[in-house]
Amino acid sequence: MYAINNDRYFTDGRLRNAYQGGDLVLFPGWRPNGKDNTVRMPGWWDTSDNMWYEDKFTVSTHT
Repeated sequence: MYAINNDRYFTDGRLRNAYQGGDLVLFPGWRPNGKDNTVRMPGWWDTSDNMWYEDKFTVSTHT
C-alpha cells in the first residue's frame, strides 16, 4: 500500500514493475518531482558521471 500511495509521479493507484529492496521510503533530502517520502526505485550510481540511473523497464508499469 505504501508504494501505491507514495509514488513520485503517479497518483492513479498503479504499481511499478519493481521497487528497491529494504526500506521503501526514499532518503531524507531526496525529493523527486518535489515530493518527500516517495518510494525508492531500483537503480545505480555511476561514479564517472556522478549521476543516478534507473532501468527503464523496472521503473515503468507493465500490465
